[in-house]
Order: sequence, then structure tokens, then C-alpha cells
Amino acid sequence: MRVVEQVDDLLDKPPRSRTVVDVKLGEARMDGQPDLESTPKPQLVYPFEGPPARGRTTEVAPGVHWIRMPLPYALNHINLWALDDGDGWALVDTGVRNEETGLVWREQFANAPDDRSITRIFVTHMHPAMWAWRAG
Repeated sequence: MRVVEQVDDLLDKPPRSRTVVDVKLGEARMDGQPDLESTPKPQLVYPFEGPPARGRTTEVAPGVHWIRMPLPYALNHINLWALDDGDGWALVDTGVRNEETGLVWREQFANAPDDRSITRIFVTHMHPAMWAWRAG
């Protein structure tokens, strides 16, 4: 049987079941589905009280530290990560290259959990907020 004949055959058969939906204002059902306005909305539950303070980190998992870096834009910050890399710290992104970010990095190093150096930097994508403070 060709595809066109199969479609024609399906169209000739009555549907197996039908749903009749009454549309009435003020009821919870308009299309057979629960009204989303009356359904409790899911809420995000954050595992931390707030973001890390300026120049500080929050350890979110063993060896994974969250850094919040300011941005001079409407989006006023980005999240960076310091990863325990054995002999040092691997950074995930760096922030924009400006005076404020430089000051925050100095505060970050002054408050570091130890004096290990940076072993490498991972750049997740390409725009200045992610890689401007790379070496060299």
C-alpha cells in the first residue's frame, strides 16, 4: 500500500475516541488541561544564603569554589569558578579587564584558602567577560 493510500484509509476511519471540551469563563478548564493560573508554580530553592561576598568564594562542592565577579554593564556580575587542581587552582573564566575587576582579583588572592598558584584557565565562551584577564 502506498503512503497516499494509507493516509486516505486513515481519514476514512472514525477517530477512536473524542474529547468534548466545554469552554466556560471562570472555570479551571478551557482546553481539557488544568488552568496554569490556579496551579502552584514551582519555586527555585537555592542551597546557599546568597552569592559569595566581594573578594570571597563559596565552596559549592569539595574543591569547587564559586566566585562572583562584578561587571560594568546592566548584567552586573558573572559567576566564575575556582577548581582544586592538585598543585594549584584552575579558573573557569576570569571577568572583564577593568580596574574594578583587578581590585576584586587582588582581594580574591588575599582571601584565598591557600597560597597555591593558578595552574590553568578554562574559557567557556568568547566574549570579554569570560577571558579578558587571561595571561599574556
